[in-house]
Amino acid sequence: MRLRIPIVFLLILFTRNAYAQDRQNFAAPNYELIEKATTDKASNSYYPKLLARFKRNDTTLTAREVHLLYYGRFFQEGMANPFGSQSEHIDSIRAINAKQVLTDNDRRQLMSFYLDDLDKEPLDLNTLYALYATSTMLHDPTRVYYDKKLEMLVGTILATGDGITAKSGWHVGTVADEYAILGVLGLKHSSQSMRGHCDYMALQENSRGLTGVYFDIGKILQAEMNMLQPPATDTTAKTQVPVTKKKK
Repeated sequence: MRLRIPIVFLLILFTRNAYAQDRQNFAAPNYELIEKATTDKASNSYYPKLLARFKRNDTTLTAREVHLLYYGRFFQEGMANPFGSQSEHIDSIRAINAKQVLTDNDRRQLMSFYLDDLDKEPLDLNTLYALYATSTMLHDPTRVYYDKKLEMLVGTILATGDGITAKSGWHVGTVADEYAILGVLGLKHSSQSMRGHCDYMALQENSRGLTGVYFDIGKILQAEMNMLQPPATDTTAKTQVPVTKKKK
């Protein structure tokens, strides 16, 4: 499922984001340390522990823990989804959103679809925004949790670079998150191309004076390659070569 997150909302989110760092203080993910921290079962940073806290709406997660959660996905089976999620409810969601007027019952049905999607892809920015927007219209108190999760995840991405060069590109967990970050910054792309391990987004004219930005997708490319590799086969068994007995 991919929804277009309104720029106005995300600009507000960005400007108040306590997790975002300025350009002089960004740091690219150290994937070796992230893997070590999130696969240590004895550590509080063990990935299943972090994910469980995130799912139960634990707002005490620190910036470091959210960083480990977002990028630690690459070391968890089934979590490294390069292209983002596609809702199995997409047809039903589209049918409801196509209505001229939505009732609260419609919105409650949408929330049930989104919650099911979030259970499968708990870090999906688009699903989180859909839940935030729908719960806000329903005056549902759970909106504060989706709001906070968006703030934390967007912040951890923006803290990894400035997007100005390939070396300082923003590290993203899915291709879909690239578009969410463009929305955060009020930017629109005119074209997209691969430059080394980065997605380069050429931009339409903007108030920031940027001609383009970089997203580091090195880990996404690696995850994609892993998905395309055939399953490992057992090479321990040797082919038995028939032995021809010599005649006496």
